[in-house]
Amino acid sequence: MIANADHLSRKVAGQALAMLTTESAQNCLIVLQEPDFIKKLKHMILIHDGKYIYVAASLLRNLCLHSRHELREPDLKELSHILREVLEKIIDVEGAELEIIIGLSSLICKTIPQDFTQELEGGQIKRRFVKRLVDVLNANTEPGANCPGIRRVILEQVIYMMESNYRYADCFNEFRMTEALSVVEQTLSHAESYKFFLGDAGFMEYNTPISALVVRAKELMCCN
Repeated sequence: MIANADHLSRKVAGQALAMLTTESAQNCLIVLQEPDFIKKLKHMILIHDGKYIYVAASLLRNLCLHSRHELREPDLKELSHILREVLEKIIDVEGAELEIIIGLSSLICKTIPQDFTQELEGGQIKRRFVKRLVDVLNANTEPGANCPGIRRVILEQVIYMMESNYRYADCFNEFRMTEALSVVEQTLSHAESYKFFLGDAGFMEYNTPISALVVRAKELMCCN
């Protein structure tokens, strides 16, 4: 009972930190002052404990998003160490967990693009990974309430991959990403404009509309 209570309190604390760092670069900088904080999050992801992995992934994503240029070399190495686990998770998980993991993967790709490419190519999962992104995009023409941002994080992943390595466009074309992007363009949802929901009300509107992400992805597909 005590152990369960301890697990719950840690999870709640992690969720609170994830919320506090969602929109605040300043809070991210404060969190990074904790010694070995990135390393601790890495361990939470690698121990395969469902109680912590997605909270840790949300926190890592926020830190990469808001404090990417503040990450030190040891921090970047810790990110590189979890890449294989993150990529494999994307193949296996569904729903809200998938949205969180792809969100982290896309920011790792943007933060350490060479490491991302090396892991994707060296691990020989590039084709499975690309197909997975296209399949999930096609399966979510009406994103559910539990993962309203799933298409947004996939589009960001696609964009960051092609911005870092134009050759990915060929692989996306092979799996008909252009057609999938056209479907997204035709089925845009107002719910995809918000980060959080309380009932039916959306809060924290994204600065970049999802339509702009579709346009950018199509540009990269055509240019490459």
